[in-house]
Amino acid sequence: MSVTKSSPQKHVAVLPFPFGSHALSLLTLVRRLAKAAPNVHFSLLNTQKCNHSLFSAAKPDETLPNIKPYDVADGVPAGHVLSPNPIEVVEFFIKVSPQNYKRGLEVAVAETGMKFSCLISDAFLTFAVEIAEDLHIPWIPIWLALPCSLSAHVYTDLIRQRFASTKVKDATLEFIPGLSQMRVSDLSEEVISEKLEETTFSHMLSQVGLVLPRASAVVLNSYEELNPPLFNRDFKTKFRNVLNVGFFTPSLPSQSGSDLTGCISWLDEQKERSVAYVSFGTVASRKMS
Repeated sequence: MSVTKSSPQKHVAVLPFPFGSHALSLLTLVRRLAKAAPNVHFSLLNTQKCNHSLFSAAKPDETLPNIKPYDVADGVPAGHVLSPNPIEVVEFFIKVSPQNYKRGLEVAVAETGMKFSCLISDAFLTFAVEIAEDLHIPWIPIWLALPCSLSAHVYTDLIRQRFASTKVKDATLEFIPGLSQMRVSDLSEEVISEKLEETTFSHMLSQVGLVLPRASAVVLNSYEELNPPLFNRDFKTKFRNVLNVGFFTPSLPSQSGSDLTGCISWLDEQKERSVAYVSFGTVASRKMS
């Protein structure tokens, strides 16, 4: 396909992490970008299963002509029956990455006739920095969780030096800017201990704090005003650019929608600040007895 004057001038690669709610949250941001920049073409590389989940349920106003999904291999062997362990499918996927993404990028370039000018990825995909550097284009990772969790990854080595060999789980992280109220026990074992049997996934996460400083910009799913000033200043010294773009998680159903569970009407009857909401994410499941 030849590039004409009417073709988009920029071609952006988007690499989601195709598990949990990560891909949907990233797509929500990309849709906003696509609406604001209709002359930019976004090629979204994702597993076939995840792409089907994202786009088969898309509303008419969410189907944009400048976003094109491409399928990449998920690494699961043909005929293999996955175990209940949600990490198994993640491990299969990571083991075929980044080669699966590279092949998808080649297909997108061949189909559009445009080279990539930027690469956006979930920050979990730390190998994306090498893809971007090989293509000589900016890499912009997106951190979907709260910024404080990213800070724990940035300071993993320092945390391990202080606490890996101790049992002081109630100690606070006073030495980390903006996290003085957080306790060591609030951290995952992958952060505080390097003696655990490391999976491919945990190894990839352990690289987050090391590779993000190489990014052209780090996008946070938050508002700068919600973070402690000391925290914001620290991040600005760690990364080239920090972009707090506000919350871009999927929107809640409109109030005009039907309340099938009765949850909203029940909440309306409760006193202010009397209800705590706990979410186990989209990966956790519950068995009914």
